[in-house]
Amino acid sequence: MNLFSLRSLFLLLAAPVELAEATPAPTVLPVAEAAAVPAVSPVDWSLIIAVAALAFSLVSPVLSAWITGRYQLKLKRLELRHEAALRQQQFYDEHRAQVIETYITTAGAAIRDLTFQSLNAFGQSAGEIYLYLPEKLWPLVEAINEDLTAHNAAGAEASLTALCKKLSAENVRPNDQGEPKRVDNK
Repeated sequence: MNLFSLRSLFLLLAAPVELAEATPAPTVLPVAEAAAVPAVSPVDWSLIIAVAALAFSLVSPVLSAWITGRYQLKLKRLELRHEAALRQQQFYDEHRAQVIETYITTAGAAIRDLTFQSLNAFGQSAGEIYLYLPEKLWPLVEAINEDLTAHNAAGAEASLTALCKKLSAENVRPNDQGEPKRVDNK
């Protein structure tokens, strides 16, 4: 029995007796005719909408939490990359300032006192300075190196003074950093 015939049977049983007597009995179609007529089953749209609303209400929070989690994860990754880039830039700035300050301090010590120890300390700091100075300042560094190698303190002092003046025009130490650290331990 299909749903339609069950519903019809229920309506017949629930109807008052006078109505049942007045209503003609349904005729039974021959089998060939019944097979030719498509079975019509009424669709209960309210049930379908209710089931769809239930499914959506169950899936919606899970989907929303998943999307929010992925978005938060992407934001955290971007934040960590930004912090790493800031730390790397800060390390570079601090190290650059330290290398430049060490070079100037050791060059000044070597100019004041042309001893083996002061020239040795200057030689250790002289190689790394090229990594942190712009190429336009390299001739001054080379002049200081050549003058100190030739024991020409006056020429080295003039080149060092010119280098310090040009470096002061640049921002060797970022504004948020404090005073330079002393490298001569005095």
